[in-house]
Amino acid sequence: MHTPALAPTTAVLAALILTAGGCLGAAQKQVIGTWADPGAGAVYTFEKHGGKVEMTDIVDRDGEHFEVVASHVGRDGELTWIYRVPSTGYVVTGSSTETTADVIAYAWTNEAPSGQQNSGTDRLERRE
Repeated sequence: MHTPALAPTTAVLAALILTAGGCLGAAQKQVIGTWADPGAGAVYTFEKHGGKVEMTDIVDRDGEHFEVVASHVGRDGELTWIYRVPSTGYVVTGSSTETTADVIAYAWTNEAPSGQQNSGTDRLERRE
């Protein structure tokens, strides 16, 4: 599958996310599982892979799978991620602002293929 090039800022952020690592902390373990965005209806999955916790899947309410480009869960539970929406070409960057056992609050920015950007805040709620 061909993936279009990321904007320079997004590519740098993706590189930083992919190179971060370390031992699993309690806050990282707390994130493992399935989370839902009650407004958008998307479901996010975080799993442990190779000693790291990563966002492994995002499925929109219509069943479309978004392409996770990069993700990182820090020892303190801070999350960062980048994903691409295949049907629109949008690239979305997210960063948690608060993580508890049941809620991940986050800020996001999306960029359309035209370069137009939007941003906002949202939350994920634990499903399992």
